[in-house]
Amino acid sequence: MGWNVEHYGIYVALWVRDGQPVSFHWSLYIAYDTERGESFEAVDKVENGPWYILSEVTSILKYASRVTAMIKVGQTSAEALPRLRRILEDRSSVHQRNAAKFSCRIWVLNALEFLDRESFISCKHVEKIEKEVRDMAEYNVKARSQGGDIIVFESAHSA
Repeated sequence: MGWNVEHYGIYVALWVRDGQPVSFHWSLYIAYDTERGESFEAVDKVENGPWYILSEVTSILKYASRVTAMIKVGQTSAEALPRLRRILEDRSSVHQRNAAKFSCRIWVLNALEFLDRESFISCKHVEKIEKEVRDMAEYNVKARSQGGDIIVFESAHSA
């Protein structure tokens, strides 16, 4: 089963947390093709422990049962991928968004703003993308519980 993703598309992906159907883990996903890509996420394996950036080249099908929303926010190329990867893997590249408690969601929102400044994406309304992908995730959780599948689409708030 392939997903409706574009080669080298940049996506915000929300994952259902284990045992918490309306609590989402946020990540960025770069699709290499319809079945494989690279996930970037901020994680803390120990509560109140240090955050670190985890990147993994993987088959999206490995996580298909947990992915609940994917929204395209940009496009990259094979040539630009090494620079993009360095930016996302460097914890200091993506600064904390404000005084809010740091989380995977905050990291993704910071990353979107940083990638906009670096011209990887055009994303002037991060808060609108945040609402858009959260609404999509909540809708898809309900649809999936009724036997439906998730929908992948391009954000109305990025170019």
